[in-house]
Amino acid sequence: MSKRGKRTSKKSDKTAEKENNVNLCNAISNYENPTTDEYKMLFAEHRLKSFTKDWPFDADSTCNPQSLADAGFYHIPSNEAPDACRCFCCFKELDGWEPEDIPMKEHKKHSSSCAFLSLTKPVSKLTVQEYLKLEAERQKNKLSKYYHMAMQEMQNHSALIETEMMKLLK
Repeated sequence: MSKRGKRTSKKSDKTAEKENNVNLCNAISNYENPTTDEYKMLFAEHRLKSFTKDWPFDADSTCNPQSLADAGFYHIPSNEAPDACRCFCCFKELDGWEPEDIPMKEHKKHSSSCAFLSLTKPVSKLTVQEYLKLEAERQKNKLSKYYHMAMQEMQNHSALIETEMMKLLK
């Protein structure tokens, strides 16, 4: 199991950096302009629908789409991480799943403070007050994720400009 973005690549540093910037910009764009589907991810049946037939493990595995959806994850595949998943609440993204991984255990391991994990009843049984508390936490997590992604984009851009300026001084 690995945290998303920690994979090693055989691409050149410059190519990888450009692709990273493009991927980061796309990801930030998705956080700025959420689709209405984002709110459906509160319910496990909608998270389950995000898993396509391309999921690498079968239903007999402990790391199957139903277990992932029940643990709060929905599928966000990419070319680099076809098994990437994101929690609808804490926005933790994980990839590198193994067939024997237990999604709820991995979620707790990588994001123990996720509000979804502390629910004591199904989402469909939440009171309005409990739902609003969960949604407030989700929005806080979303803003935090967006902030960190924007900061990373700024740092990447600054490093690129610094490199170009150094070339001009030579």
